[in-house]
Amino acid sequence: MIKSFGGKLGIGFMFFLLSVGIIYSQNEESKWTAGYSLAMVKFNDEDAKIIGENFNFQTTKINVSRYFSKGLILDAGFSLSLIDRIEGFYGNAFSYFSIDGAIRYDFNNSNENFVPYIGIGGSLVGAPSTIPGSKLTNTYNFISGATFWFHQHIGMNTQFTYKLSPAEYQSMKSHAQVSVGFVYSFGSRVLERRLWDRD
Repeated sequence: MIKSFGGKLGIGFMFFLLSVGIIYSQNEESKWTAGYSLAMVKFNDEDAKIIGENFNFQTTKINVSRYFSKGLILDAGFSLSLIDRIEGFYGNAFSYFSIDGAIRYDFNNSNENFVPYIGIGGSLVGAPSTIPGSKLTNTYNFISGATFWFHQHIGMNTQFTYKLSPAEYQSMKSHAQVSVGFVYSFGSRVLERRLWDRD
């Protein structure tokens, strides 16, 4: 189930992004693109005893990015546990919600088919219901990932994010988030010919 805070804020943020044209980008000609992913959060064993679980699954992770220049990209998005339990598959101890922002660098490979990147940023992470009296927590994020473009408009993305929660914040513990999904480029990309496409 969607907790009241995460649900209302997440849905409101989703419609806001849609209203301005959700888009996600990787190159100067195709500056905007939209991405949707599935994600999983992992807590270490010590923090899992406090937070109530080792793993938490998010069925909705939406990112919005814009390419600026020289491989620099601004990124914003959110993650939300819309479905907290699927019987026989997983069950979350609490609804995870975060709003994320980052600056990414793609090593000036924006026009390639395979685009690796690194980044730094921050998040506002919703209070876990498993910790009484917990509050909204900000984290410092360290990012690595890659997008493989297999079509002029569609690519597959995977990303690893480590979210560091400072010691003074006791509501949310530091954790890693892994996501896998697809991105859509609103501009048509020019793909490099792959080995298996050549005569």
